[in-house]
Amino acid sequence: MTRRALAALVGVPALLAATSSFAAPDRIRGTIEKVTPEGLVIDQRDGGTITVSTSGATKYAEVVPSSLNAIQKNDFIGTATKGPKTFMVALELVIFPSSMRGANEGQYGWDKLPDTTMRHASSETTSSTMTNGSVSAASPVGAPRTKTQMTNGTVSAGQTTAGGRSITVAYGGGQSSTILVPPTATIVRFQPGDRSVAKPGAKVFIKADDSTSPPAAQFVAVGDGVAPPM
Repeated sequence: MTRRALAALVGVPALLAATSSFAAPDRIRGTIEKVTPEGLVIDQRDGGTITVSTSGATKYAEVVPSSLNAIQKNDFIGTATKGPKTFMVALELVIFPSSMRGANEGQYGWDKLPDTTMRHASSETTSSTMTNGSVSAASPVGAPRTKTQMTNGTVSAGQTTAGGRSITVAYGGGQSSTILVPPTATIVRFQPGDRSVAKPGAKVFIKADDSTSPPAAQFVAVGDGVAPPM
């Protein structure tokens, strides 16, 4: 992992957090159909095709599969959850590299996401909340059930059982949330990347500036064997 690649990810949390007040196509999800010198052509997850421009300012991350056991105390994470603040259940969880630690900690509304807790209804979607923070504690739990929200933060402790883990995520202003991470949650890790990770057929999550035509990609998360779950 080069210094240049790490530096390129430093501004990513700000880009992700800034999306909380925008609607699509600021957040674009889908599959890369074509890579051109000027940008990317994306088959959107919800239908239709969109072209985004890329430049030297575009930041990239490679998204690789991870697991419940990989979540460690003091990890900085982001997780989309469903349910009320009193019972938040993770739909997905992203473990960020150290270069992204601490930026834009907080909790805010996110998009509707596939409800991964519904084993027999994968087409179901649910509202979610995003939280950025640090994991401060974790313990084993029984089988989970609930609704959605996104949380980014740092892991402080954790244990795993067949029912998943209950983690406490601390974020700005001394606030914290306890989140149930069930076995059904998609868990991934971000690794610093560059434009070479964007290839036809890859699943992507893109933060774009839609004030330009075509929209300008600011951040591109490219799946490596897994679709970016955000």
